[in-house]
Amino acid sequence: MSLRKKILLLTPPYPVKERLGKLGILGGHLPSIGLLYLATALRSVCEVEIIDAACSGSSKEHILRHILQHSPDIVGISAVTPAITRAQELAASIKQAFPHVLVVLGGPHITTVPKETMERTPAVDVGVIGEGERTLQEIVRVFDGTMESLQGLPGTIVRFPSDQPLVINPPRELIGDIDELGLPAYDLVAAQDAIMPALFKTRRLPAIHAITSRGCTHTCTFCNTNIFNKRVRFHSPEYVISLIELLISLGYREIAFEDDNFTAHKSRLAKVCNYIMDNRIDISWSVNARIDTVDEAMLALMKKAGCWYISYGIESGSQDTLDRINKKITLDEIRRKIAMTRRVGIEAKGFFIIGFPWEKEQTIQETVDFALSLNLSDLNIFPLTPFPGTAVYEQAKLQGTFDDDWSKMDLHQIVYVPPGLSDQILLVQIRKLLLHFYLRPGTIANYIRRAISARDVFLKVAKGFLSQGHRRNSSITTKRDIRDAT
Repeated sequence: MSLRKKILLLTPPYPVKERLGKLGILGGHLPSIGLLYLATALRSVCEVEIIDAACSGSSKEHILRHILQHSPDIVGISAVTPAITRAQELAASIKQAFPHVLVVLGGPHITTVPKETMERTPAVDVGVIGEGERTLQEIVRVFDGTMESLQGLPGTIVRFPSDQPLVINPPRELIGDIDELGLPAYDLVAAQDAIMPALFKTRRLPAIHAITSRGCTHTCTFCNTNIFNKRVRFHSPEYVISLIELLISLGYREIAFEDDNFTAHKSRLAKVCNYIMDNRIDISWSVNARIDTVDEAMLALMKKAGCWYISYGIESGSQDTLDRINKKITLDEIRRKIAMTRRVGIEAKGFFIIGFPWEKEQTIQETVDFALSLNLSDLNIFPLTPFPGTAVYEQAKLQGTFDDDWSKMDLHQIVYVPPGLSDQILLVQIRKLLLHFYLRPGTIANYIRRAISARDVFLKVAKGFLSQGHRRNSSITTKRDIRDAT
């Protein structure tokens, strides 16, 4: 082993076309922020390289060639549930070709089901449970080429020789002050022209995304908050300002803040907005937000500071369903806040889910009707995917039809059907809502206006389509492709 260890951080190959269909170029491809934070944490203890295959489109063969050429001591793979089977396949290929390399798997999926994931993934030597920065630093420091050197590390599940059981070590404490993590290693991101947020969520180029908090205190039954133990920690306003300044210095002109709820910390938000305005920073930005955390004064301030787009998790048009999933909002509040968002001049997107265990056709129709009644700029609707670790996962196992197959949990395939319903009923309602919404004159007019104001973005996508033309087959684009791309 070299005196200074080498680590290669990966996301598994997961082409955007596979994730989002033939119109996947509209859906965006962005770097893994998790890998960038890990790279920052590891730079002080080892040599770090990143192959973000899910973003860059790198193949498994490319990754294997890179390992052969650069000989890392450790390979760290990060995966969410929709990508876990690809991570398993990649780990198997790496271990077969390079048995001496320590293969580490981290991310939300293994954090939620560590033992089952390790049992199903024999090529993985160590699983990281929870936040990875401190744990991976310690793995790098102590690993001497033997599994014995990894005994007792908090926040890990370790595979020792085959005659020994998996060892799940005690959890590692969450990082108290996440500012201590430093800024993500955006300098390791590939060329700017290779990345972009979703087409209709982007106004200016170059564009990038960022995360300025960790966790969520809410308890929505369909959401997995295990990785941060239902605790939320915010970066300070000074950190957020430094992050914006870093991205501007790298040439970016738009930031999509992908926090679960960017508007939850109101005083921080005000300081950031005021800094942007006071210093006349020329940046466009978008956020995710909860309906119950915004008010008109806040929205007006955000608009003045360059925010132009907010995505809201609305989930349902049935008050009974909202109550059952612990959303803790009302239909009236949703109506008022969406109208308020549009009134100040910010575009509003709504996300909806149908097919909860108790839902009937009438309940789903209520969601379709409610979604169409709102003054939304964009919307998307998904069949319920009961992810491991969520409360609704346990409900789904007890009632209805549930295909508990990790490889199908991509938010698009129907893996769960409530009692008394069918796949076809869910698909019909999804298609009905999307067609009625996106073929409305008002929606079409809004898209034309946005396309004109974001000409560079649309020209880039058009160029991408043309460059792919010789590779495209003659198959017909489906309604699902259109749904996924928006």
